[in-house]
Amino acid sequence: FNYERRDELQVCFADDPSDAKGFRTVYTGPATPYGEGLWPIPALGIGYGETKIIETYDLFKAIAEDTEFSPNFNDGYRIELIADAILESAEKGQWVSLAQNLVKA
Repeated sequence: FNYERRDELQVCFADDPSDAKGFRTVYTGPATPYGEGLWPIPALGIGYGETKIIETYDLFKAIAEDTEFSPNFNDGYRIELIADAILESAEKGQWVSLAQNLVKA
């Protein structure tokens, strides 16, 4: 992912045939989640406004359906555990294990 080209994602799949291995570009579009309403044409572009529309839609939908919203506090906490492990790994110059409480309860 490149923040300057937010309507593109570079992907590579391990199970691709050996003659087709490598990165390819996937564009946002109608097949992308929320794409039918926001990106009726592939590679039309995604911006800050669209991300806020999606976040707001998901929040209101979770409230209306009385379901858990994601990302939530637990998601943020787990991300911070990962960030801490990355910093510790960089400081030690070796792999570190993630905390057991990273496993979602």
